[in-house]
Amino acid sequence: MDKNLHKRGTLFAVIGLYLLLFCSTIYVNKYVLSILKFTYPTIFQGWQTLVGALVLKLLVISGRLDLKTADITRITLISQLPAILCFVVAIYAGSKALAVLAIPIFLAVSGISDVINILCDTLIHKESIKTVQNFSVIAVLCSAFLVTWTDVRFQIENYGWLFLHIASLGLRSIYLNTYDIIFTKKSFKISEIDQVYLNYISSVVILAPSSYLLGDVLAAKDYPFIYFYQFYVGCVLSGVFGVALVICEIHIKKSFVSKKPTDFFCYLYLDVAKILCALVSMLFFEMKATKTNIFWISICLMSTSLLNWSVKKDDLSKDAPDDLSDEEVKDEGSTTSQHRDSFV
Repeated sequence: MDKNLHKRGTLFAVIGLYLLLFCSTIYVNKYVLSILKFTYPTIFQGWQTLVGALVLKLLVISGRLDLKTADITRITLISQLPAILCFVVAIYAGSKALAVLAIPIFLAVSGISDVINILCDTLIHKESIKTVQNFSVIAVLCSAFLVTWTDVRFQIENYGWLFLHIASLGLRSIYLNTYDIIFTKKSFKISEIDQVYLNYISSVVILAPSSYLLGDVLAAKDYPFIYFYQFYVGCVLSGVFGVALVICEIHIKKSFVSKKPTDFFCYLYLDVAKILCALVSMLFFEMKATKTNIFWISICLMSTSLLNWSVKKDDLSKDAPDDLSDEEVKDEGSTTSQHRDSFV
């Protein structure tokens, strides 16, 4: 009993750290992209993923992390390419969108990616959608549309980047959800942290030449804040916070003490983080919005949380009956069927 209480306490402490890191990552990125106006995503995201890869390598050297990327075969790497390309497009488009959209709008409309993820997962497993889930899906889609409709600063180009970000996350989720079905051999299986490292290294390889081809390198030469220390601090912190956030999320998935329905709240850490981040962001960043726009943002965020809550509650109810003790339930936090992403 004491052991389980200790595990729960540790889990909630890690979730608290996750909430802090999520908000910090979003705010630092927004500061660099909007306040300092460094709108060169190939350079910014290339730097961010490079810092992330270096941090992971340092953790491996210090013995605090175990990467098995050396064991990954060429065919396994090729099988990961679709997910890697979707990751690169998602972070590129996400940066373009976050630079011009208010944080609450960005987070609220991004909930559409959860709808895509859940509908895909439902189709793969040929399960029926419950009434609450149907209501939540409709609520998310309608409120997301009304968020864009009531945005006083609406520009189709800005939302185009956001929807490209959402589409890339959705395609990545679909591919990862079907990955185990397509590639059944054990040699194709890689851990989440290895997948993160591959994403980072591949992003650097793709974004480095892209910064020249897209003209970001030449344009950045005239950047007015190139000698400001705030710019360099922001760039470093964005990379460090980003990789810390991912590591923290992986730790949370592996730290669930049970799969009882009473523990479902732990699975909504990303939804709680989005709501908290959206609320607090209005204290630090200017947001021109009407009451109607704020109302629909709130509805969209809450509808997304309700959707994820109903799905996870249903999954936990099927996987872990109430009469099982914590010791009898095997920890499977690292093998969730849905891939929800918290990166920008």
